[in-house]
Amino acid sequence: MLEFFVFLWGLAMGSFGNVLIYRLPRGESIVSPPSHCPGCNVLIKPRDNIPVLSYILLKGRCRECGWKIPARYPVVELLTGLVFLAVFMKYGMSWLTVYYAAFAMIMIVQGFIDGEHFLLLDSLNIAGGFMGIAGLFFIGGLDWREGLGGAVAGGGMLGLVYLLIWGLFRKKGMGLGDIKTAAVAGIFLGPLGVIFMFIFAAAAGILFGLVKMAMGKGRLIPFGAMMAPAAIAVVLFREGLMGWIFGL
Repeated sequence: MLEFFVFLWGLAMGSFGNVLIYRLPRGESIVSPPSHCPGCNVLIKPRDNIPVLSYILLKGRCRECGWKIPARYPVVELLTGLVFLAVFMKYGMSWLTVYYAAFAMIMIVQGFIDGEHFLLLDSLNIAGGFMGIAGLFFIGGLDWREGLGGAVAGGGMLGLVYLLIWGLFRKKGMGLGDIKTAAVAGIFLGPLGVIFMFIFAAAAGILFGLVKMAMGKGRLIPFGAMMAPAAIAVVLFREGLMGWIFGL
């Protein structure tokens, strides 16, 4: 039953994550007005605001105007629920579960925003940074020196890539948001975890880029959207990844 309630908690937080994904890039308040249909602006009734289930019952359409609800809404809700459950299964009934679940949610929100808008928000990075640093001293996921070292490693490595591309080609190879997001992730993952994150994010980015070029949709890659699942994978499978890498 405890796992079931953690999953429901994740679904609910995923619903809130959708609010952040839609409103923050548009500069809208996340509090007011209450949840409403972007198509007709009618307030959404509680029965139509149940994560995943309402989307299925409504067949992906607004009850009032028939506006097509993006599939991203149930995907984010279900993904957040599953990730929260996975974090709980790893860290159990502890503050570490809350700590890493909150980090995972920030990365999910940042990843989807970056995928849609090629934008990583300072407001989420600031919130994640404060939360991560507080956790180092009061929750103890990592030693504080390892966490701060991870922030320097994450931001520093992408910062060097940024400067290298600028020096060679006089163009930006990535945005500063990528550097800030990598630094925040480093607080939670540590230096070695950041390296794993970059390896998997780079591999995912290459595959994504090749597919995108093959489809004739340009070459821009939202690297934040690649870092997000890679960072969550490190949170969940850190020990196994270390054993596998060092085994090689």
